[in-house]
Amino acid sequence: MIKSNLVAGLLIFSMVAQAQTSPTPSAAQPNTTNTAIKAPESKKIKLSDEGHDHFMFNITFDNVINNSPDSFYKSNVFNPNFGFYFLYDLPLGKTGMSIAPGIGFTFSKVSLDGSILTQNAQGTSFISSQNDPRFAAGSNFNYDGSSFYSSWLEVPFEIRYRSKPINGRSRIKLALGMRAGLNLTTNSKVSYYDKIIQREQTMKVGPFDELASFRYGATFRIGYGAINLFGYYGLNQMIKENRNYNKLDLRQYSIGVSLTGL
Repeated sequence: MIKSNLVAGLLIFSMVAQAQTSPTPSAAQPNTTNTAIKAPESKKIKLSDEGHDHFMFNITFDNVINNSPDSFYKSNVFNPNFGFYFLYDLPLGKTGMSIAPGIGFTFSKVSLDGSILTQNAQGTSFISSQNDPRFAAGSNFNYDGSSFYSSWLEVPFEIRYRSKPINGRSRIKLALGMRAGLNLTTNSKVSYYDKIIQREQTMKVGPFDELASFRYGATFRIGYGAINLFGYYGLNQMIKENRNYNKLDLRQYSIGVSLTGL
């Protein structure tokens, strides 16, 4: 009887000791048995998250401001041209202000009225079609018209302001900036009537490497929504200084419509 009680007591004592030494779940430690550890999500930068008006398409009328009274430069008023640009919009906090550097392409064509762009040993200038020996009185050619056209790789930069949304997403927009361009090519075309073959002909002249290979100017844009009025004024001379033998003061400009937010 004593032995059986002793064996029973030892069994109870060993069970209690084992229960006290076995680990118990701590309230301070969370149960992670069924909890999956999630890796931090990487934030993808999207153009729509960074700003607006990344793409801009310009439809403009280009011409030249002629401040030379003795110049033979004369042109048509309306010379439709186009440009396409990508600008990376960088908002400045929540002020509605932003800066936008970019890159793009501009094509410019100016139709002349009684003038011809010429390049000779003296340099580059505009002359009257009546002073061109090819179209003088008694020649076999009658002058009809001429034009010069150029293409540019452009680097625009804008300081922008956008108002709070009006009627949904549309905003009032204002932008001041600069645009610098590298000339890719400049050529001229002269149209005339050949009396011998009795047919209209076109003569291509160029490239005119004596025109400015680099240009820069100020830009202005104001509008509502996707439609904006746009202007560009060139700050440098159109003809290189050392080849401008007539000392002409000619600066290109553009005015038209800019489509943004495309």
